[in-house]
Amino acid sequence: MKRLTQARIDALRTMVAHADIEDIGLRLEADAPAELAEDLRAYVRRFAKPEDARRLCLACGAPCGGFVWGLVHGLGHCHDCGWPARLYHFIKDRHGKDLYTVRGILLQAHPDDVSIRK
Repeated sequence: MKRLTQARIDALRTMVAHADIEDIGLRLEADAPAELAEDLRAYVRRFAKPEDARRLCLACGAPCGGFVWGLVHGLGHCHDCGWPARLYHFIKDRHGKDLYTVRGILLQAHPDDVSIRK
C-alpha cells in the first residue's frame, strides 16, 4: 500500500476542484427553494469534481477499479493508498430529511475533507 502524506494532501488541495450538483446529474428548477440548493451543494462540495478522463485515484493514480468497499453501503477507499470514495449517495438536508439518493456515481473525497490521523 502506498502511504499518503500530509504534504501530498496539501498539494492536492490546490490542484483539485470541488464537485457541484450538476456533476452528479442534478438540475434544480429556477424556483427551487434556496435552502434545497444550499443543502445539496454542501453535500456535493465534500467531493472532488469528477472528470470524464479520471478513472484513476486522484491521490496515487491507481485505477478506480481498485477501490475496496467497506461495511458502510457505498463507501470505500483506494486499494493502493486508502483515498476515500463514495459510490452511493444518500443526501439529506440540514434537518436530516432525505432529499435524494444517487447511485453509481463514483466521487472521490476532496482533499479539504481528508486528513491523516496521528
